[in-house]
Amino acid sequence: ASDLRGAYLPLRGSQSCEICPGGMTSHQEERLRSAEMLFSEPDSLLKLSAGLGLQWPDARGVFVGSSQGLYVWCNEEDHLRFCARGQGSDVKQLWQTVTAAMGAVEESAKTVGRSFCSSNHFGFTTSCPSRLGSALRVTITLKIPLLAKAVDLSALCRSLGLHCGSETVLGHSSVWQVSSGDCLGVSECDLLNTTMSGCRRLVVLEQLLEQGEGIFDAMPGLGDELPPSLMPVTGRCPPRLPDIGSRKTLAAAALRADPGLYKRLRTLSTSGGANIGTCIRPTVDSWAVGGASVCTGLVVGEQECLDTFRDLFDAVLALLPKAPALLDLEEMEADEDRACVWVRAELRRNLQGLKLAPCCGVDERREAERLLVGAMLQAEATPEGGQYLPLASSLSYSPRPHGMEEDEQRRLCAEGLVFSAPTDSRSLAAGIGRSWPDARGAFLVPSMADAEQLLAWINEEDHLRLKWTSTGSDLRAVLSQVSRVAEALEAVLHRTSSGGFARHDSLGYVTVDAQHLGAGVQLTAGMGLNHLSGRPDFASLCAALGVQTAPAKVGGAHVEVSNCPAPHLSGDELADRMLRSCRILAHFETALEQGRSVDDQLRLILSQSC
Repeated sequence: ASDLRGAYLPLRGSQSCEICPGGMTSHQEERLRSAEMLFSEPDSLLKLSAGLGLQWPDARGVFVGSSQGLYVWCNEEDHLRFCARGQGSDVKQLWQTVTAAMGAVEESAKTVGRSFCSSNHFGFTTSCPSRLGSALRVTITLKIPLLAKAVDLSALCRSLGLHCGSETVLGHSSVWQVSSGDCLGVSECDLLNTTMSGCRRLVVLEQLLEQGEGIFDAMPGLGDELPPSLMPVTGRCPPRLPDIGSRKTLAAAALRADPGLYKRLRTLSTSGGANIGTCIRPTVDSWAVGGASVCTGLVVGEQECLDTFRDLFDAVLALLPKAPALLDLEEMEADEDRACVWVRAELRRNLQGLKLAPCCGVDERREAERLLVGAMLQAEATPEGGQYLPLASSLSYSPRPHGMEEDEQRRLCAEGLVFSAPTDSRSLAAGIGRSWPDARGAFLVPSMADAEQLLAWINEEDHLRLKWTSTGSDLRAVLSQVSRVAEALEAVLHRTSSGGFARHDSLGYVTVDAQHLGAGVQLTAGMGLNHLSGRPDFASLCAALGVQTAPAKVGGAHVEVSNCPAPHLSGDELADRMLRSCRILAHFETALEQGRSVDDQLRLILSQSC
């Protein structure tokens, strides 16, 4: 076609093109590079090991169209990569340019018996499996400085089905490249529409911030409405369970293991209207659940869910990793103080008679805030000087009708004292972010000694998340302290309301995430395990000891070690196991510091845990 005319410029050094032996000139190369239309020799180990750099730069080049911003890369990674770029937001015109070029090339290829490689099952075939399908990528450059400062932009883009690229484009600050999501199983039309609607949403949020208005109501999963879903949260669920074949949650595993389970439960609902969709939305609608740590993908909308959908909860709890047997390792135990920097005990509690976050409305959430803040201010076990800080823009707490200041909230978030809006797909799908940030905040006690800290989060995920942190290694002491505060709070609640914390007769304290059912206790130790954590068998050792780890965020520790979910164990039993595990980890860290081999002892632990 006449509008697709242009010039082919082989890479410098390529000898394969008869019309341009030796490739493009240095001047042409510099012009293409400055326009970001030139590709470079692969330098990553991944691409080199895949053979993408073989015989470089032979038979590689760039076709530059005469108009409409068209250019085509030849033998960069795939045989051809068609690209079109332009100013403004007319993505449709660019797509028409690309499809016209592809059509012209394919028609020409057919005259010599060739065609584009494709699969009836996967779509277009590409070198990288992540591009299988429509093999389309749409990138839009946006200037959104206020939004990038206000939220986790990468997480927000993921919730919109987008990818967020580099911050600086062509030397401009606060300019971001936002591109389409995965293309496998998605048509070109759907991919274009999703990308355009997502970018429009980002622009709207930026405009709201420019006008000094709040943005949470306009963000997916943080306003009054839940994100779009294949599973309704009220009424009857669809006859067939949506495809969860790729989901890595325990709920997905339980539903796959018993295909009749969903059919038996889909017509049931609680007296409050919650159905099975309420409980499994984090599995059905999350794009990246599962991974290294345990993820149930199962939530409790109200206490009655535990009885109405008991078969599913029992099946999921049965899949939780079993607490390992106590190992006979007395000779390996060391003084945990050598490696332990701080310890924390955390309790999750929800109020009797109120719905939990997945089903909770504005009025019930505000009632939970009112009751819990009042109890914190009255409880005898709560240290004096505590104050409640509602999140910025929360309108529910009359002593601070607009919440804390934004700068104050950012500082406290950085210190780990206040939580921010959820951005992960599990929380958004579960409805934990609805009506954010209304009726949410943190109760802090700034007058406590530096060695100890009491912290209460209100309506973060559960109604109450109570934490007691202390320097040193005395896990039993911090568990005792936080339990004493919880008991005092419940005593006040019994005096001022109709009930205390929600408990199930056989499953223990009721929590939003099924993995925290039971004692509702999380014990964490901040440890300096610089030597041990670098070993390839560190993860296997932790699994054998019944603990999980994460990089430490605050408090001078190197690694945060916490107990794995164990709904059948009491808080005291969890503390005993955690203390023993920390002593064993400290033993190995001390041995490695002193240059002693620990291989035989590690093999013994791993063999006993099998």
